[in-house]
Amino acid sequence: GQHVSMVTNNGATPATRFMSRDVRAIVFTAPGQIELRTLAAADPWPDQVVVTTILTTVSPGTELCVLAEALESKDRFPVIPG
Repeated sequence: GQHVSMVTNNGATPATRFMSRDVRAIVFTAPGQIELRTLAAADPWPDQVVVTTILTTVSPGTELCVLAEALESKDRFPVIPG
């Protein structure tokens, strides 16, 4: 495979700048309850790569669709969209 290297403006590579394997996730814990939680990231499979997200947004349309599906079957909580 091909190796791609990226350097930030302060000289640190993302691998050294972002060593945490924790991820932040929106969690629908129950109907009408939403939390932002820090979760442990799963280890990648041999044919996968780890991508560090520096900035992201929440898509209210997608999250509301996931929540609507969860509400149809209340035993589906907690739900982590995405």
